[in-house]
Amino acid sequence: MVWFIDNDNIIHFLNKDNNILDNEIISDKVPMEKYISYVHPDDREIFLDSLEVTRKHKIKTEFQYRLRLNNNKISEFHLTLYVTDNKQTNLLIFGLNFDISKDRIKEREDLFTENRWKIALEHSNIGVWDENLLSKKTFFSKQWKEILGYQEYEITNRADEWNRRVHPDDYQRIVNIINDYLVGQTSEYIAEYRMKCKDDSYKWVLAHGKVLRNDKNEPVRLIGTHADITESKLMENKLRLSQENLVKKVEEKTEEVLKEKFRIETMLDAISDSILVLSNNGLLYYANNSFKALFERTCNQTLPKKFIIYDLCGLKFIDLILKIITSKDPKPVIIETTDGNYFQTSLVHIFLPNSNQPLGTMIELRDITKFQIFENMRKHFVSNVSHELRSPITSISLSINNLINYKNKMSAVQINETLSMIKESSELLNLMIEELLIISRIESGKIELKMSIFSIIEIISDVKKYFTLQLKSKNIDLIADINPDLHFYGDSSRINQIIRVLIENAIKYSQENKKIEIKIFENYRGEYNPKILPGILIQVIDEGIGIKQHELPFVFERFFRSEDVLEIQGTGLGLPIAKEIVELHKGQIYVKSNYQIGSIFSTFLPDLRIDEAPK
Repeated sequence: MVWFIDNDNIIHFLNKDNNILDNEIISDKVPMEKYISYVHPDDREIFLDSLEVTRKHKIKTEFQYRLRLNNNKISEFHLTLYVTDNKQTNLLIFGLNFDISKDRIKEREDLFTENRWKIALEHSNIGVWDENLLSKKTFFSKQWKEILGYQEYEITNRADEWNRRVHPDDYQRIVNIINDYLVGQTSEYIAEYRMKCKDDSYKWVLAHGKVLRNDKNEPVRLIGTHADITESKLMENKLRLSQENLVKKVEEKTEEVLKEKFRIETMLDAISDSILVLSNNGLLYYANNSFKALFERTCNQTLPKKFIIYDLCGLKFIDLILKIITSKDPKPVIIETTDGNYFQTSLVHIFLPNSNQPLGTMIELRDITKFQIFENMRKHFVSNVSHELRSPITSISLSINNLINYKNKMSAVQINETLSMIKESSELLNLMIEELLIISRIESGKIELKMSIFSIIEIISDVKKYFTLQLKSKNIDLIADINPDLHFYGDSSRINQIIRVLIENAIKYSQENKKIEIKIFENYRGEYNPKILPGILIQVIDEGIGIKQHELPFVFERFFRSEDVLEIQGTGLGLPIAKEIVELHKGQIYVKSNYQIGSIFSTFLPDLRIDEAPK
């Protein structure tokens, strides 16, 4: 569009594009005031200032402005002003207008594509790292640094920034995990470890990573994330996170944007959390690999490549997601899927900059099955401990009250019986408190083994004597198959405690007239000694109620109690304590069980005489 401005401030159009002006300006001559009325209010000042500069200094000026017509359509122009000063034609300024509206739209689309992944990550509490294994170049995101308490400029993008912050006790273990993953010995890189913060404290982080390989299947790049799981490590009852995701492909992108999109989607697919991004009308924008696998597992079908979520109503898993979306509540919600797993869901609406209209919705599902099971175990533990402690305390209190109120009326026998009851209850209470203290001391690393050579048969005899009354009350036969001359090097009191825990459980969960066997194998070289170390195997075999297969992975977890034995008194701490003591001896404990038939607990203890006693 070309026009001239004369001395009377009249604009003369040399050509007009009616598609742009939309027949608003009909005449070929338009007063400046009328033309200015079509200029966007925010651009009028620069328009008039540039015009004045061109007229006054007789120089070329360039700027961009917008025209807003009566139908509210806005066109954007790049205007170049030239001085002509032709006295014959009375024309002073020549204006060349280029319509750049389409270019502006394209620029905004490209800017949205470039910033979309940054918006997603900035709304989350996930740190991102990226290491080129060939060039050794490393990248740490702003969030990665902030998790450790640093500003972005305080940590450089060098590999040693990670190396020198990993806790010394964790460093070699994590390096081994990464190396095993890179050489293909493991299928995924997931690790928990501690990292040093700016204030010299340590935070626990959960790291996920994915390796990229070349045509020769050689690792060339490692990309991943880490999240702060300090609270879950310390409290063992919750895990919180928030993160955003890539929402939609833009069809027309430059090569640089395509590469950036591929890089981001690779990182998101490396995350174990399930992520689903939908448009406002429920159209699928994006689903990462974890979500696709979760959908296939819970719905018994493959996730369609294109769908509107409302078309999948009726699938229980999808109905749970729709319930979260329609509630419009941003607070995390815990859902249980059909396969018995628990997920914490987060709902985030995605907005363009300076816009109040959401572009879409992201639903994130994090698997918290382990933590939910622990929370259930913790609740059972609190209930059980309260009950267990209340019984002896009540017995002691009642007995003391009887002595205070009725001592003069009680015979010597009754007084002795009452005192014996107080003594027994006190011993029971002391045993329970000792059990809790052992857990605390193990957690704080304060247990030190007192190593010596001792007779195994003496330990077994002591255990049999200790449980004489319990065995007799149920008519259970305790059979010991042991070499009477067998001696072993270890902490005799702690090994005694291990066997007591196993025998006590065998008695507690066995019916009357059953049998319990204790077998000890000297110089054992079987399946429970994969490293073929010198040592012994202790087996406790019972004919009790057994353990269900799906509960076996949890029997050594603290506070765990089978759903079948909740009526039987116990705290769920015995087996975890036994396992910790076994591991202090650098051994391993195993369990095999047939439900309603019986269980076999096998404990391998290596001979540590060549080593210093562990702490």
